[in-house]
Amino acid sequence: MYVALFDIDSTLLRTQGAGRAAFAETFRAEFDIERIRGDISFAGRSDRAIVREVFTQHGIEDRPGTWQRFRQGYLQRLERTLVTRRGCLLPGVLPLLRAIRERSDIAMGILTGNVAAGAWLKLRHYGIDSFFDFGGFGDHRLDRGGIAADALGAADAYLRTTHRLSAEPALTTVIGDTPEDVRCARCIAAKAIAVATGDSSLSDLAAAAPDRAFPDLTHRDAVLGIITAA
Repeated sequence: MYVALFDIDSTLLRTQGAGRAAFAETFRAEFDIERIRGDISFAGRSDRAIVREVFTQHGIEDRPGTWQRFRQGYLQRLERTLVTRRGCLLPGVLPLLRAIRERSDIAMGILTGNVAAGAWLKLRHYGIDSFFDFGGFGDHRLDRGGIAADALGAADAYLRTTHRLSAEPALTTVIGDTPEDVRCARCIAAKAIAVATGDSSLSDLAAAAPDRAFPDLTHRDAVLGIITAA
C-alpha cells in the first residue's frame, strides 16, 4: 500500500494571496495590527507558528483565547477572499489526482500548515476536496515535522478503518513546493517529490535533496512511478 501526502498552497493550487489577505484583514480588524511585517515567512510554515510570531512582535499574549479569536475571524474572511482573489489549480494537478484515484493501492492525504478548516475550504473552493480522506494540519503544531507525524498517523488510522492496511508498512511520499516539505518528509522516513511551482527554484529544491524535483505536476507518470517505487 502507498500513501501520497500533498501540500496545498503552491503545490496543488494558487489562491493569489487569498490566505495572506485573510490573515492581514483579521489582524487589522481583531487586533489593530495595520501591517504584518514583510520579513515574516509564510512558505512551508504552520498557521499556528505564523500567528504566534505576529503576536510576539506586537506584544499580544499568545493564549488559547487569542488564537481562537484569530482563527475564527480568519476562516470567515478566507471564504470571501477565495472568491475575490480568483486563484487556480496548478498545471497537471487534476490529471494526477484522477490517475491516483483510479488505483486502489494509493491513499491520498494532505500535509499542510493550514488550519484544517482553512485547508478544506481551499480544497472545496477549487473542487478537489473529494480526492482526500485524511491529513495533518497546522492548528496546533509549530513545526512541519509534527504535522508530518500527524498526517502519517491519520493515514494509518484511515487505512485501518477502510481495511486497506497490509502486513507491510505503507510506503509514504510527500509532495510539496518548498525545501521544508522535503525536510518534513525525511522526519517520517518518507520519499519526497518537490515541485517548483512556488517561490523555490528547482536549484533551491534540489539542494534539499528530494527523491525528484519537477517544474510542476504535469509529469504524471514519473510522479506516479516515484510514489509506487519500493
